[in-house]
Amino acid sequence: MKIKVCSDNATAIQAALDAINGRAAAFTVDKAASVIEIAEDAERRLEAVGITKARRAGITAAYRPAGPGNSYRHWAISTLVELERGTRDGTWWP
Repeated sequence: MKIKVCSDNATAIQAALDAINGRAAAFTVDKAASVIEIAEDAERRLEAVGITKARRAGITAAYRPAGPGNSYRHWAISTLVELERGTRDGTWWP
């Protein structure tokens, strides 16, 4: 599914997260605002290391929230967010 990551598409991003996460609530990315913040953080990091906007197209970013600690008896799967930088205006696509 290709959705431009921006606040205008928050409803579509939220629907995708709801479908992916199902009933899971722990160790998940469960809000569209979180995905938007992940994309904004990735953009800031690229800028901080000096990568020009022209060279940012096609760069991927991945984020997975922290899982359970060692005292947790069972394994758990957390949401993985993978984004790819588009060619214009700092757009990110899942």
